[in-house]
Amino acid sequence: MRKDCSSLSTLLDKYFDGETSQREQEAVETHLKECPACQERLKFMSEIEGAFRRPVLEALEKETFPWLWEKIEREIRSKPRETLWESIKRWFEITPFLKKRIWIPATVVVTLLILLISPPLFKKNSSHLPLPVVKYIESKTNNVMIYELENGKVTVIWLFEESEAESSPS
Repeated sequence: MRKDCSSLSTLLDKYFDGETSQREQEAVETHLKECPACQERLKFMSEIEGAFRRPVLEALEKETFPWLWEKIEREIRSKPRETLWESIKRWFEITPFLKKRIWIPATVVVTLLILLISPPLFKKNSSHLPLPVVKYIESKTNNVMIYELENGKVTVIWLFEESEAESSPS
């Protein structure tokens, strides 16, 4: 092998497999015209490929795979062809999930539970305490203040007595 043959050895393999670009193919073909060693190598590669390919091709020609074709034909014949109306009907069929009758009452129960539970969750709830009611009553002798919570559970009464200093006119 010459010096330029070693640089083309990988290209020769690609050329044999048909994986070269147009430019690489032209370079290999130009080299093959001048180099008998590379011509011999290409011929040897073809003989090896033929030695491997020939028995496989002969075995494929002998084998007809009858069982495979019989199975395919049986499947084709066994399936009845559906009409246009049947195919349209199949497209609008209810899903298998809804076909089961147990799902209908279960869905109704779940829906009712959600409807019963959800209103209290969305009810407006004020976070502040109810405002107390304060009443103040004045009289000549005593003053009274009544402090009463809105729910009516707690009532506080204050009696303000006038002291002698306040009662005397100034």
